[in-house]
Amino acid sequence: MGSRLRCFGEIRTGASGLEMYHPEYRKVDDSVLTPVEEALTPIYPTTEGLNQARFRALTENALLALESGTLNELLPEDILHRWRLPPLNESVRYLHRPPVDADTESLAEGTHPAQRRLAFEELLAHHLSLQKLRQKTREKGRHKCP
Repeated sequence: MGSRLRCFGEIRTGASGLEMYHPEYRKVDDSVLTPVEEALTPIYPTTEGLNQARFRALTENALLALESGTLNELLPEDILHRWRLPPLNESVRYLHRPPVDADTESLAEGTHPAQRRLAFEELLAHHLSLQKLRQKTREKGRHKCP
């Protein structure tokens, strides 16, 4: 009799139909009740030298560090309320360890509130850095000698 496996990975359409890219698996013992994970397993974009297991270990360490402290909330409460954005800590935790009942459709579409929160903050930081760069450029232009 063969072994039973619990497999997971990224599913894509390949030349012969659906294929699982970079699958991971765990052997399941029929005589032991194997608990289902408490969170969904995120799949990260990989790069040479950083595989999924390494990414998960790094995020796990970062999330453990968050337990002893918090990320500084830089957005004012009125902005969070106006745009219906969740707190930063909550967003980071949710995206790196989504609960098993997570709205996977909104996560796949990139419309989940936690994703919107991080995207908002990234776009705001980008906008502010461009504004600062423009200001420096204008100041340099004023200090030129004729």
